[in-house]
Amino acid sequence: MSVCLRWKSLLLQIPSIWDVLHISFHEGAASLEHAHTFLRRSGTCSLYITLLWDDYNLIPQAVPDEDDLNVEEPASREEIMTGVHLGFVIYELYAQVYRWREFTLRATSVAQMYHALGLMSRPSIHTAHILEKLHLQLVHNKNHTTHHRNEPSLSPAQHLPSMISCFLV
Repeated sequence: MSVCLRWKSLLLQIPSIWDVLHISFHEGAASLEHAHTFLRRSGTCSLYITLLWDDYNLIPQAVPDEDDLNVEEPASREEIMTGVHLGFVIYELYAQVYRWREFTLRATSVAQMYHALGLMSRPSIHTAHILEKLHLQLVHNKNHTTHHRNEPSLSPAQHLPSMISCFLV
């Protein structure tokens, strides 16, 4: 047991091994504590953040109304709570936006995506001056719920002077 504690102690003293964060909606309320712990352990290192809020069970289904128009179902309690958790996580991470090297958000809810963009568009005393990749994807089909960290950019770098890639899907 003492060997494990020594290794843990050693690893906790190396911020550069804590620079990649993956948080999923599956973590629920624990996702906020996960983000907080990650930020503390990563010290001042640049960050590679992936938020996967892409539960294909939350993809809105079209429901015919009396005029036979396609209308989305109202948000479920589960969708509302995952949106609340996403907001708290983004709020926590956005305080460190100046450390973001890559940021990926995949969501199945338009409301969650708008909420996230609203939080990230607030004025900050820090700029995202080292941000190289911003990837926001609204997943509308269960076939698109897989994520690959090194997905290619859809925008050429010459159009984004301070960023290597940015794509909205």
